[in-house]
Amino acid sequence: MGQIIGGTVIQRSFIGREAANIIHVATVPVSELGVVDNELNAILAEVLGIPMSNVLDGEGYQRVTDLLRSYPPDYFFPYRHPNAHRYFDRVYDSLHKDGSPKELFSDFLATAGNPSPVVNAFQLWPFFAAPEFLAKLEINQDVLVTAMQCIASRSVRSQQAESFIQEVFEYDIPMGQSPSVKADSLLQLLETSRKFCVAPLALGGTQALNQLAQGNYVAALLTTSTAGVMTLVLIGTVSVGALIVQKVAQVRAKG
Repeated sequence: MGQIIGGTVIQRSFIGREAANIIHVATVPVSELGVVDNELNAILAEVLGIPMSNVLDGEGYQRVTDLLRSYPPDYFFPYRHPNAHRYFDRVYDSLHKDGSPKELFSDFLATAGNPSPVVNAFQLWPFFAAPEFLAKLEINQDVLVTAMQCIASRSVRSQQAESFIQEVFEYDIPMGQSPSVKADSLLQLLETSRKFCVAPLALGGTQALNQLAQGNYVAALLTTSTAGVMTLVLIGTVSVGALIVQKVAQVRAKG
């Protein structure tokens, strides 16, 4: 890194032929963010200006899917409409089992590519039918809605959306820690990352985030670049690069 340029933020945007939303990916060295806690949940919460309890990580997502799987649709038969069995069966059949960052990212990308929210009260039926579920999960309602959004998007994912996700995996994501840009594919970053998490952008409290439309989500992962620098990767339906630049500018102003 040069003496004058203290850091760089690089963004790459993916425009799908069928996907309604543009997906933006941006990277920045964690050291540029001035964060105290290097946990990914805490970093994403600080960048977005939201409580850390509103961030959905892989462990929380796995708890939701495991709990749903432990109570099959027939358990709630009195609460569901008879004509809805095909939908519920499809949701249960689509629940993932390994809880890997790749699985959560795929579900997030399917959600982010959808122009309108999928989740509504009907899709949250298990938690209205059995409120004790929320207590068992040890997560708040906002995180639950994010998880159910991803699960619902997974169950109705089209072949075009699946193809878009697989192609995004193959693209290199540039790392901007030096004048000569290095890159790894998004799939490689996901496979080497220890954690992946998602948060709804609409919950943010800063002035910039208040201007954003409802239903936008931002995801994050931490990876170590080839130069050994811990790097934050943000993925979202808005200009995540601008969010990072705003955070870095705030750090520089204080410093």
